[in-house]
Amino acid sequence: MLPASPFLNQKDEPYLETHHIVWLSRKGADTPENTVALCPNCHNKIYVLDLS
Repeated sequence: MLPASPFLNQKDEPYLETHHIVWLSRKGADTPENTVALCPNCHNKIYVLDLS
């Protein structure tokens, strides 16, 4: 069986990162409805591109 994510933590367990759709620094809510799960590379790319 393949892992749910190609990224593994130090315990070799698959993981994703949580991103706030409306950033907390931009007054976004800290709620599940304002979050998505992303791979670490995509999560970093969102901040680098800053397209919002």
